[in-house]
Amino acid sequence: MSKKKQKKTSTSGLSSPSKPSVPPRPHASNKPQYDRAALREDLVLGRFKSFDPDAEAREKQRAAEAAEAAAALAKKRAERLTFTRLITWWASKTIEARKANAPGGKKPQYADIKIPEHWPTPQIPREELQRVKGPRLSRTLYWWLTASKSTPASRTAPSRPPPKYPALQLSPEKPTSLAPLTTTQKAKRARGLYWIAGLGVWAMTSYGAYLYLQYSKAHRIYEQNEREYALGAKSRPEVDTLEVYEGISDRYDAGVRTSERFIGMPLLRRWMLWGLEGDVLEASAGTGRNNPYYNIGRISSITMVDNSPKMLEIAKSDFHKRYPSYGQIAFAAQDASEPISSPSGEGFDRVVQTMGLCSQKSPVDTLRNLERHCKPGGKILLLEHGRSHYAWLNSILDTYVLDHARSWGCFWNRDIGQLLRESGLVVTRISRFHLGTTWLIEASPRPRDAAQVRDETAQPGSLAGDRDCAVKGQPASGAAHATDASESPGGSTAS
Repeated sequence: MSKKKQKKTSTSGLSSPSKPSVPPRPHASNKPQYDRAALREDLVLGRFKSFDPDAEAREKQRAAEAAEAAAALAKKRAERLTFTRLITWWASKTIEARKANAPGGKKPQYADIKIPEHWPTPQIPREELQRVKGPRLSRTLYWWLTASKSTPASRTAPSRPPPKYPALQLSPEKPTSLAPLTTTQKAKRARGLYWIAGLGVWAMTSYGAYLYLQYSKAHRIYEQNEREYALGAKSRPEVDTLEVYEGISDRYDAGVRTSERFIGMPLLRRWMLWGLEGDVLEASAGTGRNNPYYNIGRISSITMVDNSPKMLEIAKSDFHKRYPSYGQIAFAAQDASEPISSPSGEGFDRVVQTMGLCSQKSPVDTLRNLERHCKPGGKILLLEHGRSHYAWLNSILDTYVLDHARSWGCFWNRDIGQLLRESGLVVTRISRFHLGTTWLIEASPRPRDAAQVRDETAQPGSLAGDRDCAVKGQPASGAAHATDASESPGGSTAS
């Protein structure tokens, strides 16, 4: 055989047992897999790291926040599980005590619930209780769970957990009372009480001095005016309340909202309108400050009347915003002492007026007209303000009545009790607030037959809720629903 052939056969004989074999390549499982997507992400991240050196720090921060959120979730779940176990144990102990205290011969109330003879007492670590609920509550719960009187005598008390702060030396006995105050602490506490008492006395003294000065000035001006009126030196001025309300209609709500909330007027309005039902007439509706308190589910129809068209337009807009699907509502811009159309022509079940007598030119005629339009057995509800229980406050009201009327269209010194007596209403209840200046009145019409009611009331009107307010001087175009109480002239309410 030639040398070339021998060389060829020697190179091709790899499987010959005489030659050492090549070591096998390691298995694929022993070597990390090639992940093209991960490699691409590393390359892209590396590129962006050259532009944004804080990218790696932000990634670490996001990873730390994710780990923190996961730890918080696990902790919350563990706390819920501990609380559930505690409630279950407490319920079982309560049932067991009721069964034990049940009188003889009586079947237990929870016969189908089986309680083990030796129910294990939950051992909650003291540190966990201190961390979750605080040290004082944790000590109480720990004592209740481990040293309860219901624990059988044969059961050994659990071992005391290790202290959370071993360096602190605690007293072996629990103190029965707080440590006595030192002299410095007593002086500091007394100084604080003196400051509080001093501020209170200063505030009351300042307010009393202010009232005294106002009363003296009011009394002097009032006597001077009365003397000049008696001598004919000057005539009593008149204020057109309609003109005032037309001028302040756009800013009226903003001007009285804060003061009404401060003295609790929304509560009185809600109290007055609580039981409205049937056909309701609201005289002196004003800007609709009673609209939020209507229970329209019990009211058949609402008629709102006011002497100021601008204020009544505001009340109409507010009502439709609050109750867009309620159609049994009518508005009439007229004086409350004129005839008012009702849905049935037989009057109204409830008649309401809020802060209206103070702004009307003839309040007695208005009350009598409201009585004529109220059905027999119906109710007349009034929320008014006027003279007080005290003469010094009435003197202040008398002095500044014209200034207040020019600003708000309200004569706040009228004697509401005298107006009720002159009108002849059957008053069933009177409540007075704010030193007697606020009157909450419930009255009813005098007895009369149904034929007389039909003759006195106006013709029935159509309840067209979307019709515009009637022009002053014309009859109301629709019947009415609930009651409202802002303040307007003539038929308006004033606060």
